[in-house]
Amino acid sequence: MKALITGGSGLVGGYLTDYLISQKWEVVHLTTSKVYKEKSSNNAFLWNPSKMYIEKGALEGVDVIFNLAGATVSKRWTAIYRQTILDSRLETLDCLKEALRLEKHSIQAVISASAVGIYPSSLTELYSEKGPFANDFLGSVTQKWEKALEEIHSGLNIRTAALRIGIVLSPKGGVLSEVDPLFRMGFGSALGSGKQWMSWIHAEDLARLFVHVYNHNHQGPINAAGPKPETNKTFSSHLAKALKRPFWLPAVPGFAIKALMGEMGTLALMSQKVDSKTAEYLGFEYKFKTLPSALSDLYS
Repeated sequence: MKALITGGSGLVGGYLTDYLISQKWEVVHLTTSKVYKEKSSNNAFLWNPSKMYIEKGALEGVDVIFNLAGATVSKRWTAIYRQTILDSRLETLDCLKEALRLEKHSIQAVISASAVGIYPSSLTELYSEKGPFANDFLGSVTQKWEKALEEIHSGLNIRTAALRIGIVLSPKGGVLSEVDPLFRMGFGSALGSGKQWMSWIHAEDLARLFVHVYNHNHQGPINAAGPKPETNKTFSSHLAKALKRPFWLPAVPGFAIKALMGEMGTLALMSQKVDSKTAEYLGFEYKFKTLPSALSDLYS
């Protein structure tokens, strides 16, 4: 099997690449960086989504595209950067759609990243893939992202699936890399009320789920989070315990987080509790079902 990955140099892309190679897949990346291409020993092709350009040969022999491209949301949301967040997701899918329309290929599916931010923030709701959906900035971006993906399916009759990814756990990046230093110094605490739900997934399980979704012919959205979400307070307590550090400081007030981070501070206070029934129905077995087991693996 041969996979083409967009965003392959990122956190999830690294885990997915390693897992695919361990399963004897051939893997190539699409990259906007000439330096990255030169370091990749002919396993990367250049592209420029904003100019609808993909280097010749990138699709040759590919069975599936794993689309992970998109600007991080973990930067201050200025008006300009808001547009960057949206454009980076829509332009990549538009570019892929055009290439798939014009070139001969053997691609059977496009499996794309999405996000649990598509759901409204709630302390009480448990969300399946049916929604409801949020009408805030992240909700709007994610719905447009999935609509652009669906257009590949409806327009070209290629199977598509959107993994609505929760909080990805890895010491190499993401949430843990942000809070790890504070917790190691003994300054870890809950955020806001601490009651907000965190639908988390070990990065290794996420990589395995991407491939499982492809192998089991899933079409449409699927929640990509573990079977046991935790509240922020419980999550923080487990993290402190995994790092063998105290957990005694009072929670950081929500207003202080927003004052420090601006609108982006809503990320730290969002609450999306999603179920994993669709993944389990497909026969996916989580290697890390509980937060303590995931943190124990990551910090062993």
